[in-house]
Amino acid sequence: MLKTDKSLRNPKRINPYCDYSVVTMTGIASKPTKSVSLVLVLLMTFGALSMLPPVSTADNNDSRTVVLELVTATWCAGCPYADEAADMLAIDFGPERFSVLQYHVSLSDPLSTSETNERGDDYDMGTTGLPAAWFDGTEGVHSVLNPTTDYFYGLYKNEIDDRLSIPSPIKISLSLSESAGNLTVSASFQEVTSTGLDPTITRYALYENSVIHDSKVYNYVVRDIEERPFNKNNLPHNEDVWFQLDGGWDSSKMGVVAFVQVGDNEEIIQSANAVLGPAPTVAITTDIEGEEIDTITTIEGTASGNVDTVEIRIDDQLYQSADGSYSWSFEIDPNQLSDGDHVLQIRAISDSIVYSEPIEVAFSSRSLQPADLWLGLLILVIVLVLVMAAVVVGKRSRGREREE
Repeated sequence: MLKTDKSLRNPKRINPYCDYSVVTMTGIASKPTKSVSLVLVLLMTFGALSMLPPVSTADNNDSRTVVLELVTATWCAGCPYADEAADMLAIDFGPERFSVLQYHVSLSDPLSTSETNERGDDYDMGTTGLPAAWFDGTEGVHSVLNPTTDYFYGLYKNEIDDRLSIPSPIKISLSLSESAGNLTVSASFQEVTSTGLDPTITRYALYENSVIHDSKVYNYVVRDIEERPFNKNNLPHNEDVWFQLDGGWDSSKMGVVAFVQVGDNEEIIQSANAVLGPAPTVAITTDIEGEEIDTITTIEGTASGNVDTVEIRIDDQLYQSADGSYSWSFEIDPNQLSDGDHVLQIRAISDSIVYSEPIEVAFSSRSLQPADLWLGLLILVIVLVLVMAAVVVGKRSRGREREE
């Protein structure tokens, strides 16, 4: 499980304006010349600050869920690095924006199936080498020399970001239920905007997490695939798909990714995912709904069920790990946010990668950005110099008056 750095944490912001203004006003209030100078300087300061450009709130695009089809194998030397990078990215982006499917291929891989080998052939895995990654059906990253997890993470993240920037013309909703070893997938499809593409097929991939083979753990291992024709002129549309669960599979660690594709190996225009196992729950106990945060603020909460990690995301940032699990806390630093409204999302994750329903809390922030702080300090230096100059001029003026 990825433990990301808490990039929102920074040393407390020091407000350079407060003490200075108090000392200055009380120290020279009785001196008319200095008071006038100070008022003029303060007006100049506030005028300069008011001209600073506002920092806009990032736009959160949740209209697409990118699917990574990763052709891999247990015997592949470089594949563990790609597998780990995919696991990390799935946690960082969250299931609402990113899904992973592992297609294990070749007869010598005990996790392979006829369906996964067929999907590997669709993407010409024999000519590209392993690991081979396709993002929304478009060609991504193939086998490389001297691979590392960080290498694959960076390449894969770039592909995900590129795909997330393209809104999807349809929306997919999934729900799963199990009865007597049969899993039912209920799917609904709605048109959001028109598209020039002509998707022809919907694929439903049943996967299992936390699969152990030779002391290694594999996630998103595809166990079965069902296909249905797709007609964009028949939207909205609802359909049910059934899977027979094998006795050796753990249903509490299973999920389904549904994706609509143009042909066998062309662009995927949308995907969605759902899990079958019991989900943990998460709650926030710090009330920040509708509040304005202008200093570093610690939020706290609880989680229950099978909880491995609690994570938090603000707007469209990647998720960050909170401290603790069943009792957790997290610090929000407004200096790392743009001024204005924000949405805080909190989720819990089980050790079998089942996500809780996320909690959303709306709040606003007000802070000085780093550039503003440097500008503010520069302005204060200028103010101080001008005030000192005014004091010197005043003393000289009074000296000349006494001499006269």
